[in-house]
Amino acid sequence: MENDTFNKIKNLCKEANISISQLETILKIGSSTISKWKSSNPSADKLSLVADYFGVSLDYLMGRTKIKKTSDDALSDCRIISFTRTMEKLEEKDQKKAMDFLKMFEDAFSED
Repeated sequence: MENDTFNKIKNLCKEANISISQLETILKIGSSTISKWKSSNPSADKLSLVADYFGVSLDYLMGRTKIKKTSDDALSDCRIISFTRTMEKLEEKDQKKAMDFLKMFEDAFSED
């Protein structure tokens, strides 16, 4: 059974119109290295190369989040900045209500 990390990389390659073999060449990692990740875990340094190439977070590649953006991308997103500033002005109980409200959207639009 293929692992989640390999499948994410395979999908990112498909979106970028490159093959896994081409990605290995671009990143200057050994031939078939990524294909071996179907059944084993990649090293952190090689996984970081893939994440940097595609501009996604390590957490996304490892299946810890569905959010592709890196923290730097998120922190520079004006919507995130605006949301954070608004949340800071709310009392804690209202912050919880706002997060619960947003959670409804996450559940409604989840891919699962």
